[in-house]
Amino acid sequence: MVPQNPTISAGPSPQSSVVRVLLLATVILSLLFSAVFGTIGIFVLKRIGSQMTDLQQMVVTFHIFIQILFALFCFLGIASGAFCLYLLFNNTSSQPWDTDKCLMVAFDNFTRQLCMKAAVLKGLSIAMFVVMWLVEMGA
Repeated sequence: MVPQNPTISAGPSPQSSVVRVLLLATVILSLLFSAVFGTIGIFVLKRIGSQMTDLQQMVVTFHIFIQILFALFCFLGIASGAFCLYLLFNNTSSQPWDTDKCLMVAFDNFTRQLCMKAAVLKGLSIAMFVVMWLVEMGA
């Protein structure tokens, strides 16, 4: 009988896949709503802007700017988050995380600590992404 290596997982759990899909859907919906609200703001400003006071026009213009900026942040958040998560969790069964190799190239104490606590950092990075996505949704 061949002993199995307990450090190599068979893949992501179904729960983590559901969470990833829900988070991606939430950010995409935020992106779409921001783009739609920005477009509606531009439409309103073009149609009835002449009937608004300068202060009202400034407020609508500022709101349009914020919605477009939020849409840009959502898009950049998706792209950078996906790339970062890919880099963090790109441990295939043929190339699992090797703490010893990491420690061999670590020249300072900070880098050595990063090498030894990679699993904790992965969990913290996921928590950070979840919190940031929640903040984006609340904005």
